[in-house]
Amino acid sequence: MDPILLTPDEAAKALRISRSALYQLLARAPDDGGLESIHIGTSRRIPVSSLHDWVARQRGVSPEPASDDPAPSPIVLQSAAGLRVVVQTPKGVAGCRRTR
Repeated sequence: MDPILLTPDEAAKALRISRSALYQLLARAPDDGGLESIHIGTSRRIPVSSLHDWVARQRGVSPEPASDDPAPSPIVLQSAAGLRVVVQTPKGVAGCRRTR
């Protein structure tokens, strides 16, 4: 099963931005160009769908509604600790790089 929630570090890697830049996005409201997140206890998690919505808003495109179409090719990232992160984009794979 593909993850639906990412840690801040995983989300920053998926967006190819620094952890500090990600936290700046999390501090802003989604309607003000920020990124949506949820809290689980003391942990903060970012839904993969929020990453897609944020990128679509940055491009000036309405976020695509969920469909029954087959899922696009995933982007697979692997952390130094061996944790695999799979991020799917509605327009395919772009700007992915392999980690260690």
